[in-house]
Amino acid sequence: MGGLFLMFSVLLFLASRDRGHNVAIIDAMIVGLVALAITPLISLWALDIRRLYPGYIVWGRSVVRLAIAVLLFCLRPRERVGGQA
Repeated sequence: MGGLFLMFSVLLFLASRDRGHNVAIIDAMIVGLVALAITPLISLWALDIRRLYPGYIVWGRSVVRLAIAVLLFCLRPRERVGGQA
């Protein structure tokens, strides 16, 4: 789990240096977090993993990941129309 935080920190640091050109990095992180939030919920429904892993932990982790994705989406730079500043 520590490696994941380190990776996110490095990607966000590199993206923050020139936010206008690195929107793709932020968008990829948002899509990745949404995928990581939805996948356990699907497996919770399809595979009935409640016997091995409590359902509230799966839901909690998914909610946290979606909250981080929403935060990144709100903080990402907006595209400029017509190349104007």
